[in-house]
Amino acid sequence: MFSFLASSSIIQRAFRPIIFPAVRVRTEFILIDFLGSSPIMFLS
Repeated sequence: MFSFLASSSIIQRAFRPIIFPAVRVRTEFILIDFLGSSPIMFLS
């Protein structure tokens, strides 16, 4: 059980630098998309 927890924590620690920047970039792109399209929506 302890070895499973240790390996899972190592796996999480290995994947965290990959997952979190991807999520952050995706949310930033969504925010940029929303902010970029909102003036067009307000004008029309």
